[in-house]
Amino acid sequence: MNRRYRSSKTKYTKKQKLKSAKTLFIIGLAIVLFFMAIIWFRKSGKDEVVENVEETSVVVDVKELHSEEEDDEPEKRRAKESISLYDVRGGSSGGIATREVDDYQFIHTVVANMPEIPEESTDFYEGWLVREHPFDFFSTGSMDLNADGTYALIWEGRKEQDFWDYNKVVITIEPDDGDPAPAGHVIEGVF
Repeated sequence: MNRRYRSSKTKYTKKQKLKSAKTLFIIGLAIVLFFMAIIWFRKSGKDEVVENVEETSVVVDVKELHSEEEDDEPEKRRAKESISLYDVRGGSSGGIATREVDDYQFIHTVVANMPEIPEESTDFYEGWLVREHPFDFFSTGSMDLNADGTYALIWEGRKEQDFWDYNKVVITIEPDDGDPAPAGHVIEGVF
């Protein structure tokens, strides 16, 4: 009898192993199908997003074309901006600088209160516009003494040339020595 008992136990164990294998197979298949469903869902979501982005960019392009045809004023004219200029030497000098684009032309002005340069001196005040990145600068010319004792300059760029990136204003005092490099800074400001 022991033999019979052992053989039935062995059969039971084989049936149990077969049932466990089937269960594991079904669970494994379910896991694979689950991951395939996730991958398919994510892929279909990306396609919809790409389609939506393409549709949106087409709408934006059409709007940009429409606004350019309708009104080119932002490029033709920018609002006038003004800033205060402060003495960098610790004195009481100061001024106001402006910039604007009118009819595609950049216009820059400065009016400043600075110590009057004696008539016998060859020194003069000179204006500069500076761009930080990439660094560049250029002279906007010498300043004229007004009847009220202020110094002023008006500088106009070439038509349709953009100087809006030159947002720092520097006024220097220059010796009349023929050197084109800026000398001592007097007042400065940033738009």
